[in-house]
Formats: sequence, C-alpha cells, structure tokens
Amino acid sequence: MPVSAEEVKVAGLELVFPTNHRVFRRADDYFEKKFKTHFGRNSQTCAKVWSEVTKLEWLLERTHQKPQLKHFLWCMNFMHAYRTEGEACTMFDCDEKTWRKWTWVYATAISKLTAKYVKFEDRLIGDTQDVCTMTVDGTDFKIWEPRPFSKEQNKIWYSSKFKGAGVRYELAIAIKTGEIVWINGPFPCGWGPDLKIFNQTLKTCLLPFEKIMADRNYRDSDKAYTKCHVEKYEDDTHETITKEYAAIAILLARHETVNGRFKEFGCLNQVYRHERSKHHILFSAVAVIIQIEMRHGGRPVFDTAAAAYADPILNYHY
Repeated sequence: MPVSAEEVKVAGLELVFPTNHRVFRRADDYFEKKFKTHFGRNSQTCAKVWSEVTKLEWLLERTHQKPQLKHFLWCMNFMHAYRTEGEACTMFDCDEKTWRKWTWVYATAISKLTAKYVKFEDRLIGDTQDVCTMTVDGTDFKIWEPRPFSKEQNKIWYSSKFKGAGVRYELAIAIKTGEIVWINGPFPCGWGPDLKIFNQTLKTCLLPFEKIMADRNYRDSDKAYTKCHVEKYEDDTHETITKEYAAIAILLARHETVNGRFKEFGCLNQVYRHERSKHHILFSAVAVIIQIEMRHGGRPVFDTAAAAYADPILNYHY
C-alpha cells in the first residue's frame, strides 16, 4: 500500500494538529520541519518504510486487518520521542492499551525488514578484493538497573561509558558504501569487551584473507586493522600525519556518525524502560530506518571518498 511522502506528511500533521488548520497555510519546509520534530525522520523516509511494512505478510497475519497509517506514525513517534504512555495517549487521543499494542506491532514489523536491508554479503559491493571491507565497533545503550539488586548480577550489566546498566550491540559498516551490513546483540555491557563479542561470531564469518578496520580495542586480534598498526607521522617532526593513519581516522569517524544516528531515537538514547527481551526489536527497527534513510531519504553518511582515500591500506597484509 505505497503512499507518497506528501500523503504521509499530511497524515502526520493531522495527528499532531487535528484542529489547528492554520499550520497548513505555511510553507512546505515548515510542514517538513514540524513532521520531523514529531516523527524523527522526514516524510520521504517514513513513506518508504511504510511501503515496505505493508508488504509484509506477517503484519496481516498478526493483525487480521488492513494496515493503518495512523498506527505506523504512532510507532515512529514512540521510537523517536519515547514518551510515557500517559503523555503519548493524551497527545494522540487514544487508549493506553491500544497505543501499546500498535506501537509494538509496527516496531516488530519494521524489525522484520532487517534481513532485507542489513545483509552481510553487501560488504562486498564494489569489491576490489580488499583485505579491509568493514569498520566494526560496539555501541552501548542504557537500561534500567536489574531488580532485585544483586552485586554479581548488576556487575554483568554495568557499562563504564555511562556508569550504569546497559546493553551492547556490535555494528559493522561497509567501507565501500557506508551502509550497515551487520548487527549483533544485545550483550550485557559487563559480559566482555568489544573484542570478545567480535571473536564469538563475526570473526568466524570473515573470509580467510579478510580483516576489519576498528579502534584500538581490537588491536590484539589478527583479524583487525587499527591505528596501532600504522605510523601516525611521516617523520620525526610530528607535523604531517600519514595517509594511512588519516584514512583510518576518517573511516572510524564515519562509523561514529552512524552510531550517533541510533542515539537520535529516544528509545535508544533514553534509559530503556520496557522488557529487556524486546530491546533488540527497537534496535533492529531503528537500524532498518537508518538504512532506508541513507538509501532513499536523502541523508547518506558523508562522502565515501574516504574509501578511495584508504586504498593504500586496504590491501595491506595480503
């Protein structure tokens, strides 16, 4: 049931401003700004996500009714603003049970697009038989402290990044395209460092000659290429940074840009207050939305010319 970005924008604004018709007399950029304020992404991205969700047979089997754009927009607002049920239901004039049902139905539906939009084999798009195909990093998200309190139990969930309980995901970005090609998690933050998570699964999926590019936390792995493996300066004057070091810095900065986009969603930036078993649903749904936004929403990560700049080191250690 595809709809245009304009139709999605109008539907969203009518939900937020049901009686204020004056808002529709403003310029188009004002409409788009207001829409993004409440739903997190532009109308073009939301229209594409809606189009993909309505194609899912799972959604029809789960709900036994025609998909409603209103419920999808509730979900987008839920993930973006992460308001309490009382606040959200007052804003959208609905019952808390109804809000809870439909936000999670559509969040689950979006997460089921992960297999279509996040593909490990996509790391080889534009393949030139490079050794380094991906940048990899772990990213932490806050959760409520486990109850009842137990020193040993709470230690497993402790994240040193924000001095509290959290879950960690492993994220891989293709060097050639800048798109997400791997997500893995959640893991309790205290379970182990990023390298332990990498060794458990992703390392076993790499080709024999293949390596990842990562930060210094991965320096002890024979499958990782980090700043520790290159010289920082060209000479003893410490004035000129080497191309290899600069390339790694650029690619890792691009990775952090993608990590930051996950934190733009309130459900991942605020302290997560729902069942821990459902956290991966929201993370996967957000990953799909970010991927669609990069491809169709006019917001790609910064120029992948960084990949070309890194060519001198991609074939390093063949």
